[in-house]
Amino acid sequence: LLLKDVAYLIKAHVHILDPRVEKGDAPSPENEAIGKHLDMFKRRARKGQAFHQPYFGCREFPVRFELIENEADLPAPHESFAGERDLGFMLHDIEFDQDRATKKVRATTPHFFRATMIDGVISVPELPFPVKA
Repeated sequence: LLLKDVAYLIKAHVHILDPRVEKGDAPSPENEAIGKHLDMFKRRARKGQAFHQPYFGCREFPVRFELIENEADLPAPHESFAGERDLGFMLHDIEFDQDRATKKVRATTPHFFRATMIDGVISVPELPFPVKA
């Protein structure tokens, strides 16, 4: 089963994970770090470039993308998406408990969320656990 002519609109926010803080060092000035990374992202995204080719699910299904910077330019959802739909449980992320010295994974914990689509939009909640740099 393959999907044909699929289009996704993804809205994202930048969160900087500073590995220096993990090591006990002073963090970099947050505004400087966020600005630098956001500028790099925008430069690449405006050209349709990425550090790694994005894909959904499998590398065999690469994603073509374009950056939409002005919210007024966002396309309206298709009329068939009007209203609210319960999509059931979706995998949110997998938390890995990893030994820092050996890098061996001790355990994995899947995290799910109850997905609801309202007028074509699925809002994904914050992760239920802290992300480690």
